[in-house]
Amino acid sequence: MMNDSRDQVLIPLSLKSSSKEFHTQYISWRNRVRFGKLLEDLDTFAVWLAYRHNQGEIHLQNSVDFEPITFVTACVDHIRMDDQYEIVLDEDIYMDGFNGVTNKFLQTKFVIVARDIEGKQSLPNIPLIVTNAKEEAIFNEGKEGQTLRKLNEECSLLKKPPNESEIKILHDIFIKTIQSGGQKGHSRILPPNHVWIHDARLSNTIVCYPIKRNIYGKIFGGFLMRKAVELAWSNASLFSGNRCRICGMDDIMFRRSVDVGSILLLTSQVISVNLF
Repeated sequence: MMNDSRDQVLIPLSLKSSSKEFHTQYISWRNRVRFGKLLEDLDTFAVWLAYRHNQGEIHLQNSVDFEPITFVTACVDHIRMDDQYEIVLDEDIYMDGFNGVTNKFLQTKFVIVARDIEGKQSLPNIPLIVTNAKEEAIFNEGKEGQTLRKLNEECSLLKKPPNESEIKILHDIFIKTIQSGGQKGHSRILPPNHVWIHDARLSNTIVCYPIKRNIYGKIFGGFLMRKAVELAWSNASLFSGNRCRICGMDDIMFRRSVDVGSILLLTSQVISVNLF
């Protein structure tokens, strides 16, 4: 049943619950909780829930019916944070794996896939059995998310060219940056109150050390998400000239595993700005 896999975990951040060393790992420059550290904890917890759902309370490794299985994060649909809530350092955080709510200030949806022990083929998860209207709503929301992911994948620019309306938008933007030069050609101009998109880019290189490996010997996905979101935050802060606040994340996709010893080039790009 769906509720059988429900679990909670405590992140002991209150001074009475945690050691000074543990507490320090979560401190941000604003003296609040680091969002990147929460990403690591959420990823770990999501995979744990997948194990709990598929193996239950029984220690199946000692059972003749045990079939080796691994679980990895395939993607994260979205992460939303309550703008009215400050994640302070003197309060413990409870993560609830049933409805994806963490202490009512953050909502997220992880997609975990099961694979064989060698990671070469996918394996089925134990089917969910819903027992009430609330569980049915959660289940249907998951199915809708799956359908939307498939649709977005089919409409990806990696598979389909831009449609007519998208081409027109790109052409209009292009025309705004062109200054007629007569028969000798054209020169590029920057419209007022704009910046070139290549000037809103920031990159960083990281070396993947063994200390960040998961139980499968690959680099921990939560670590990769943390490094990516911290780079994105740095880029947005430099671009705006202010220390930004993270409100959410979308469309996190893991295409392949990362080996220990890999050198990764991470690039962040500001692609849209809303003026209020």
